[in-house]
Amino acid sequence: MSIIPAAEPKTGFAARAHFQFLDGIRGLAALTVMCCHIINIAYSAAPVSQMSPALRGASHLIQLGHCAVCAFIVLSGFCLMLPVAGAPARQLAGGLKGFAARRARRILPPYYAALALTILLPAIHATVVRLTNHQHEPFFLPVRASNLISHLLLVHNLRADLLMALDGPTWSVATEWQIYFVFALVLLPLWRRFGGLPTFFGAVLLGTAPYFVLPANHNFAGSACSWLLGLFAMGMLGATMIRSESASVISFRRRMHWGAIAAISAVLIYPIYIFYPSAVLWRCYWLLDFFAGLPILCLILYCGQFEDNCESKPSIALRVLNSKAAQAVGAFSYSLYLIHVPLLEQIDRFLPQGLSADERWGMLAAIGLPLVLAAAYLFYLAVERPFLRQNRRHREPSMRSAL
Repeated sequence: MSIIPAAEPKTGFAARAHFQFLDGIRGLAALTVMCCHIINIAYSAAPVSQMSPALRGASHLIQLGHCAVCAFIVLSGFCLMLPVAGAPARQLAGGLKGFAARRARRILPPYYAALALTILLPAIHATVVRLTNHQHEPFFLPVRASNLISHLLLVHNLRADLLMALDGPTWSVATEWQIYFVFALVLLPLWRRFGGLPTFFGAVLLGTAPYFVLPANHNFAGSACSWLLGLFAMGMLGATMIRSESASVISFRRRMHWGAIAAISAVLIYPIYIFYPSAVLWRCYWLLDFFAGLPILCLILYCGQFEDNCESKPSIALRVLNSKAAQAVGAFSYSLYLIHVPLLEQIDRFLPQGLSADERWGMLAAIGLPLVLAAAYLFYLAVERPFLRQNRRHREPSMRSAL
């Protein structure tokens, strides 16, 4: 059954340009990533034998940060597909050139500003150490030509030795940037020709092929995470379902218990990320990540059910995602994702020496977390928001969901 929408203007729920709860999911995902990195920094500070049971237990949650990245990819596919699936011509507004320009304005300025900040922070730290006679040794980031050039070109995710060289979390920004072009050049033509489900399965095959074709020790096979293309297509599939005015698709979308499926799949898959060793998970990401994205897709469709039925009382999940706190963090979630690790690392270096891992964990959570949130918001105001406004001036109204 094809779930490509009819080539006519959408009305009612299918014409919605923006779903507020998506920002809430972004905000919670960004907070999850940051909290996992706080635990990781503290966990790396001392031998396991010197840690409390609480920190040892919390360390198992670190891999949930990777699940949050999967959520970002599903959201990206959903948001970028939403205006296309609702367009009468089923084309990117402004064509490929317009799409590339919008994505560049949205992604690149904050990314390059965060990269500059990452490189400058150690120099600032060294200056402060020298001027204040601080007890810590200055730290210098190893900025080599290969590191810098690969990050500037957003290809540092293609080699394991460059993956985490500067600002670790930006590997997923590079992966997503590359997915944008596959989306425009490959996935959309497939979708127009064959429909949503064949496109999804085609993306899964295309994304996992390098993992099976290339040698196991090949840099690209593990570091590029090309299988995330399937998660992006999963989000595309969700957007196509939301936009469809086909009676059978609407009936299917409304009668499915998406909330229960989201909860059950989360309970089944996320404990694997929590309890299995990271070395084992790394070999299985190509498979596990598809299941990690399923709860997010189902959560989107679940919240969409309440948006579709205006008379129903919003669920607890929808109220949380639409809350002011979740919306506020969601607004600057990209900035938070970009700069939280370099800031946390610098804050950690200024903590008193001799702290136990648990004390370091507590201080990073109590001091580092609010400081980083405040800094990320200022970064958003200074760097990200001006380009968001510029993007809105270049978008049609139907494009406003694709942030």
